[in-house]
Amino acid sequence: MELPPMPILTLDPIHGPSMGQVEVAAGQTASIGRSSACEVVLADEAVSRRHASIHNANDTWFITDLGSRHGTMVNNVRLEANGMAPLRMGDLVGIGPWTFRVRVGVPTGGSVPAENGGVGGTGGAGGFVTTVDTIGRQRVERVAERELAAITQQRLNLLMDCAARVAGAADTDALAKIVLNAAVEGTGFPRAALLEEAGGEGAEVKVLGEVDLTRQQLGSSANASFSRSLIAAARSGEMVRMTADSPMNTGESIMRLGIQTALCAPVVIGTGVAAYLYLDSRAGEAGRPGMGRTVVQQDAAAFCQAVARMCAMALGNLNARELEDRQRDLLRDLKTAQEAQRLIMPPDEGQIASVRYAVRQQSGRFVAGDLFDVVDLGGGRVAIFLGDVAGKGIGAAILMATAQTHLNASLKVHNDAAKAVTEVNAYISQHSAANKFISLWLGIFDSNDRSVSFVDAGHGHWLCITPGKAVHRIESAGGIPLGIDKDFEYTAERLEITPESRVILFSDGVVEQPGPEGLYGLQRAIDALATCANVKEDVAGLFKSVFDYSRTEVVADDTTVASIQVM
Repeated sequence: MELPPMPILTLDPIHGPSMGQVEVAAGQTASIGRSSACEVVLADEAVSRRHASIHNANDTWFITDLGSRHGTMVNNVRLEANGMAPLRMGDLVGIGPWTFRVRVGVPTGGSVPAENGGVGGTGGAGGFVTTVDTIGRQRVERVAERELAAITQQRLNLLMDCAARVAGAADTDALAKIVLNAAVEGTGFPRAALLEEAGGEGAEVKVLGEVDLTRQQLGSSANASFSRSLIAAARSGEMVRMTADSPMNTGESIMRLGIQTALCAPVVIGTGVAAYLYLDSRAGEAGRPGMGRTVVQQDAAAFCQAVARMCAMALGNLNARELEDRQRDLLRDLKTAQEAQRLIMPPDEGQIASVRYAVRQQSGRFVAGDLFDVVDLGGGRVAIFLGDVAGKGIGAAILMATAQTHLNASLKVHNDAAKAVTEVNAYISQHSAANKFISLWLGIFDSNDRSVSFVDAGHGHWLCITPGKAVHRIESAGGIPLGIDKDFEYTAERLEITPESRVILFSDGVVEQPGPEGLYGLQRAIDALATCANVKEDVAGLFKSVFDYSRTEVVADDTTVASIQVM
């Protein structure tokens, strides 16, 4: 059976140096920055080496600022350093000199041609076709600044009323109605729409609101069509106009629509065009009921631009409030997940029978995907495991909690490391996505014969400290991570533990912490542990070494360090 396509997030560049689209598939984490080690490289001094990252968790896309120098913008709102925000369709993301528009969906395999050359399909709710209108260069023109400065007192009063009303708009729908009603009343155009580009350059637009006095109704139109070339001309951030008096070829589709004149004013927020205020008048149309043929005011362009600027300020404020709401909801959910996670974590240090341990966990995204537990099996035997779930955030935390609960129960039933890991692997393989897996180290420490029976399921990040010897790795046969093959049979290996020896476990967040000379690596961990004398010093010393190297106490990935000693 063919699997459905993975959802993707696309960043369409709409401002800044020329570059192609950026696509991130669900299950990936794309780092963005100036460094060549990033998945998305933006070569500009205003971009930090590791500036931001994008990932997907539980069908939600997130962008995280990575402590960038000049900040990461979402809808012209700067994220806090190392702050995270959900992304939605149509959001504007600013990084350095670039502004991107967010597009979320699955690969469609191309667009379908529509009648008269438009791009087929609506692109989901709110998508409308733009009309191809390849025309002479005299037909679309920028509106001169001196013309934009002229406006009558009557419409100035209307603008002041509009300004007061847009400031109180509760949402985008309310804002669109206020702006569009003011636009048609103040310009004489019978038709106006507030548009947002739904995808890449020029294919489709999303109608945020529409007024059409020729139908004497307010609302969206299933038959709406707009000039693609006019919108494309306004994409530069300047107001443009289309007229019907060009001696050049006017284009069949525009002739069919009968457009006599049209205006398109970009709604500019920061450096990006967030929307377009589009107005047109067509042959033989009447304006308001009882007023006869449409008469477009001479100062319509000035009025339209003023309304667009008010709309930009109000839309910027709405975006800021909406992003604050998203982050507040996200913070509440993350805090709830963190509290639940703490309930299943053991204390930071303790002793069971003759086994003493210390552990510290620090997440890269507020809730960790690392799992750690200490299980008393009785008779002087203690099971301890540390694992790392592929991925980050809430989704990884949920899988972590599931695996940790099942491992705990399975250990108490089987009292055997290999059987417990084999059983949990079968469960995880059958109940998680294909791209989700867990690397795991699990050992049963036996104080009776000073040994540890262990399974290394694709983890590999552990060291041994033996009195009189250098800190060293233990070579083992190991096995594959959990969640890849449900039928894989794990076998346990045995290691003798001399008195005062310690086993140090850690997740890949330690060795993969970035710093000025690249990743932290294993050798720095070995050097840091060489001067430590007990389990508490092992944990504290390794974390200090990581932070000293990276020059920050913010970890790039979920990071857990544990030290275990058989007394």
